[in-house]
Amino acid sequence: SEVEDGIDANGQWYSPVRWPGFLDKPFSSTEDHVYFNHDVGNESWRKLNVATFDFGILDMTVDRLGEAVYVILNTGDLGERVRVWQDGVWHDRDPAIVPDNKRIGKIRPHPTTGLHGDLHMVVSDASAAGSGGKIFSSDDFGVTWTDISGDVGPIVANDVIGHPTDPNQVYVATSRGMVWTPNGGTNWFDANTGIPDATVIRDIYVVPDPLGGPGDHWLYAGTFSNGIFRRRITAGTPGAPDGGVSIAIGSGEAHPDSVDVIMLAHPDGSGETPGDLDASILVQILDAASVPIPGVAADRITLHPVLSGAIECGYFAVPDVTADYATDAGGWTRFRNL
Repeated sequence: SEVEDGIDANGQWYSPVRWPGFLDKPFSSTEDHVYFNHDVGNESWRKLNVATFDFGILDMTVDRLGEAVYVILNTGDLGERVRVWQDGVWHDRDPAIVPDNKRIGKIRPHPTTGLHGDLHMVVSDASAAGSGGKIFSSDDFGVTWTDISGDVGPIVANDVIGHPTDPNQVYVATSRGMVWTPNGGTNWFDANTGIPDATVIRDIYVVPDPLGGPGDHWLYAGTFSNGIFRRRITAGTPGAPDGGVSIAIGSGEAHPDSVDVIMLAHPDGSGETPGDLDASILVQILDAASVPIPGVAADRITLHPVLSGAIECGYFAVPDVTADYATDAGGWTRFRNL
């Protein structure tokens, strides 16, 4: 049945629906108005903005409680691009950090801490495809913003979402695939394994995995004409989501105390520890050119089983409690035997 009673006739070819995670109170928008429905069983919608904005609505999203609504307007004019509904009032929160004549692409509340004001924003204007000034974060509902573009390089950003359990990880959909940061925006890497080359990714979303373990989520990527892709992201998993960053022992410029084994990121903390084996392990996180990434440390590692004939050596996990996480001058992290 149709559930559009109260929504004015409009020329918008589709109306987005945003659903707060904790409430049966969906939101929708047309080019002129934001609508909400207090009860999913009630077909009547109400306007959140009675008067129209000075420009049409380009995008709208809400936090998990439906208490903050973020509206991006279809203009590049400084002071006119963003409106935020909070505490029953519309606020002008145009990000002054983004220059005049640049269009805001998306504002996304963080999947878990967005209700406390944590947001990410991308500038989608093609003219912003040069270095810097494309990806931003806020921790105060968009009152102030910080540029976290880092070394991202020339991209056209279409959407953005934070990792649900690791505040340092952020994913950005671009017109040539996905990029990802493990360290709050200092360094950015391609994250496109399984996605065709140069795919335009329009929208990305994070949802919990009901069949996975604690902290397991799915990252969904909606593309232009190439379908929908997903990958699992987990709590506390270090390393790049597609192998763009590797975790290695005794590779590259090996630490003198390292051993000739390969370490793979693994979220499962079960199994024996190096402490049980009277071992001390060193881990180095490298970029795609096998160069250590300064200040990036593993917080959990797993010794991957090595097959010898028909005998499997088994998994040896290193829980958080067995190590300090600081990296030395060479980018190494020591997991110590306690």
